[in-house]
Amino acid sequence: MVSVLQTSLGLLKSQLSRKIVKSIFLSLVAIEFVVFIPSYHQRRTDKLKELEAVSEEVLLTLKANVMTETLLSTDLLASAQATLSPDTIILGAALYDRQGQLVDAFGEEPTLAAPSGGLEKIQRLLTVSATRYDVAWPSRQFQDRYVLVIRHDATSVKRYMVQYSMGIFCIVVLISAFLTLVTILLLGRMVINPLLLLRDDLCQAANLVYQPQTAKFKSLQQSRQDELGDVIRAFASMFGQISQEVQERQQAEAALRGEQEKTEA
Repeated sequence: MVSVLQTSLGLLKSQLSRKIVKSIFLSLVAIEFVVFIPSYHQRRTDKLKELEAVSEEVLLTLKANVMTETLLSTDLLASAQATLSPDTIILGAALYDRQGQLVDAFGEEPTLAAPSGGLEKIQRLLTVSATRYDVAWPSRQFQDRYVLVIRHDATSVKRYMVQYSMGIFCIVVLISAFLTLVTILLLGRMVINPLLLLRDDLCQAANLVYQPQTAKFKSLQQSRQDELGDVIRAFASMFGQISQEVQERQQAEAALRGEQEKTEA
């Protein structure tokens, strides 16, 4: 494991490696978060619906009292409140008539209010701080006579979503780092290291062109059947042609000097 990390850090000294690693890592993180966003909203929606289920403590009691008409409208919420447990997450409720007028309330006043004319479907509102969650139950639940708005304590949901987000963030970073590490190791073995060898051979080629018999290029020791192998073979062919032309020119110059010496003699 230590040798793998040392190899990875060594590869990161290359500018090309750093650019590729940065691009791959950021791309993976971006893809993971694009997938995470709808998952986050779906998870939060599910957790908030769990809070709505608690509203049935008030909803069912109020619905039964409305159907039996045993209580005054101003006593409906008081009767429902009495059924709540001490540790309930219901912080308050408000009861409105079909004209949107407040009939009764207890606890924290919900931000969400009932419109005039009743309510056809459930309305939901999560406060900006994400610690309060209001749910307005439609009029059909109460024989089209009332609209009930219940305020829930959403602190547990907020805390859960923070933990969920941190967990997903850590997983995303770990997965992206692992895939980037694997990619850079494969990239280093298949591309970066051969390129560095080819670079060193090119630097030596200028000094060895007059002595081609002593040339020992490391890049030529690898048998590759890909584009990089084509480049290495093209380099070897070019070096051979240049060396041959240099040798031929040296031989021609030597012959010319010999003829000059004979002519002068």
